[in-house]
Amino acid sequence: MKRPVTGTKTMVVSPHYLASAAGARVLEKGGNAFDAAVAVSSALAVVYPHMTGLGGDAFWLTYSASEGRVQAYNGSGRSGYGVHRGRYNGEAAIPRRGVRSAITVPGMADSWDAILTRYGRL
Repeated sequence: MKRPVTGTKTMVVSPHYLASAAGARVLEKGGNAFDAAVAVSSALAVVYPHMTGLGGDAFWLTYSASEGRVQAYNGSGRSGYGVHRGRYNGEAAIPRRGVRSAITVPGMADSWDAILTRYGRL
């Protein structure tokens, strides 16, 4: 398979070439680094789901030169409404796999919205 070629004025690196290409294209269309980072993250949710699926979490440390500060975003989601100790009666621990292992609501997509709302250009 031939890898896609993007313009020559951008460089984006990620664990999958299609995600890198998505970020590079966003930069070429006038987006900023925040727009590109969200594009890379969303593409990875599709092409690299075993590491960063859409139902997962995201943690961001951002730096905005115009604000001159670092901002942290926790896209780990909240605890599920019905999760409580009684749900696991008789079990030594929370299961490691399966539906009963999920104790938080995915927060990655919400973190994308928070980043784009504050810093996005496109």
